[in-house]
Amino acid sequence: MYGFQAISANNGWSMAIAGASIDFLCLIFLSVVISQLHKLLAFWDSRKKSPEQANADEASVKANVVRKIPTPARFPEDIEEAAQLYEPLLELLDHPFQLVDLYKVARENDYPHPHLTISSFRQAGILSAVEEGLFSWNH
Repeated sequence: MYGFQAISANNGWSMAIAGASIDFLCLIFLSVVISQLHKLLAFWDSRKKSPEQANADEASVKANVVRKIPTPARFPEDIEEAAQLYEPLLELLDHPFQLVDLYKVARENDYPHPHLTISSFRQAGILSAVEEGLFSWNH
């Protein structure tokens, strides 16, 4: 006996359905575990912290509150005018600074197109490299 007759005679259809069902249920379980893994890791990390560390973390978060700098309704196209608008942001940074920090502060203050503007500053010589990874403002 071969083919579909052999499958039917030896409970092949029920085994195939059971196997597919087990696979599907395991995939559902795995997706639920993965989707909730961040909660488990957050619990695990908070469990390890002492109360002093937790208080220090809260204090550092409060100290790093973002100061919003007002921006004009229409951002200027002239690079010199744009540089004047970026100067208050630079007061929030250490000197020399990394471009990542300048980009982050610009995004937090809703400055439009920070990548393009920072690239234009570099081309105009307003922003120059001091050493590897650190930049200085020359305006």
